[in-house]
Amino acid sequence: MNGCLKGLFKLAGLALLALALLAAWLYREPIMRTASRWLGPHSTALPPVADTAVGGADAGGGGVRQDETGPRWRSPGAGLRWC
Repeated sequence: MNGCLKGLFKLAGLALLALALLAAWLYREPIMRTASRWLGPHSTALPPVADTAVGGADAGGGGVRQDETGPRWRSPGAGLRWC
């Protein structure tokens, strides 16, 4: 076999592989339905989540406003310039 014929066979194999992948993509829904019938359906739902998580901050910031927490103190010497 010369190199040109080998290249044509490789190209034909690649085209067949691409055609098979395209057919699998186009018919994915019936394929998945048949697979679930054979393998059994399984739920992909997430487990329920509790409303009160321990240790995590809530989205509201704990319900404390900045003016209720007191002044923001800077460390000593922060922002001071000595001339």
